[in-house]
Amino acid sequence: MGTRAIPGWRLLVAGCVGTTLVAGCGNSNLFEGLANDGTTQATVEAARIDIDNGNYTAAIAALQALCGTNLSAPTCDAQTVSLLAAAYSGRAGLDVLDLIKEATSTASGVTGSFSTFSSLLPTLTASNKQDMHNAVTLLSGLTSRTANQNLQMAVVAAADLVVTVGVDLTNGFDAATGVPNVIPSLADVQQAETSNQTVTQVTNDLLLVTQGVTGSGLAGKDLTNDITQIQNTLDANQNGTVTAPELQSYLASL
Repeated sequence: MGTRAIPGWRLLVAGCVGTTLVAGCGNSNLFEGLANDGTTQATVEAARIDIDNGNYTAAIAALQALCGTNLSAPTCDAQTVSLLAAAYSGRAGLDVLDLIKEATSTASGVTGSFSTFSSLLPTLTASNKQDMHNAVTLLSGLTSRTANQNLQMAVVAAADLVVTVGVDLTNGFDAATGVPNVIPSLADVQQAETSNQTVTQVTNDLLLVTQGVTGSGLAGKDLTNDITQIQNTLDANQNGTVTAPELQSYLASL
């Protein structure tokens, strides 16, 4: 599919476009002169410029110098953690601006909500899945998230769910419709749980989706409606846990 990934994280907030869910409001040019002065601020701003330009690997390397490589216990502040998560999700192919456009033009329903994400993700790979996992780990580890960081987490967790399912179970998704290329059997789903904890990952992602949507204060908007629809339909009995039969049945219904 080859979507361009733009982790600017702009979303509709109170009917207006322009809230930026990664710190900064497109003012990276103001800091270009700082890019080589060796300070923490310069490193962060240089990484932001790299993200804006799609140079995600360079941004990750720069931010890891501040945050460390233990994603469960980063040594940088929450704003920098959010930026590092944006770099990882950007490298995995998550294009939030296209996601918002799709969410506002797609009819509601099980297939429409899922395909809002699945049709926009690039050809799925194990490295994309790991990058999305890394973004989820960073955002979920923040002890006190802002509304924007909660929304970022909800979007990334939903994308992580789709990438995980696509890599582990469905051999990706149709580029036009977003439906699974392969419908796994129940035995396939059970084996994926044994091998990769796929069902457990889906359950964990849905929990983070719930937390993120609630914390964002944007429940009821187009994109959060799509995310919530995936959650409600996947967790058929609404007990907070997805089972292998529930996941198999959901994929078969798309």
